[in-house]
Amino acid sequence: MSHSVTTDSSYDMIAREEVSLQRDLPVQKLLLNLTEVSHVLAISRSKLYDLLNSGSLPSVHIGKSRRVRWSDVEIFVSGGDAKPVSFFRSVK
Repeated sequence: MSHSVTTDSSYDMIAREEVSLQRDLPVQKLLLNLTEVSHVLAISRSKLYDLLNSGSLPSVHIGKSRRVRWSDVEIFVSGGDAKPVSFFRSVK
């Protein structure tokens, strides 16, 4: 399958090719694995870990798996400040 890039957001096209089908409807991926993120950003695995460990690019852990939100990749690329978001409320 050949792909042509028609926008400046080629990373957008690469990551969004990974679409799951649920009841024959396309579902956009919200989380990317680290291999996908390194490909989308065109950086090495070690550079990706530098970004993750410094907090420049937030990630979430699901069991032993580490994932990066698609929205955080977009914020990072646009030069914004992607801050980690907690899914849990603190109980007082």
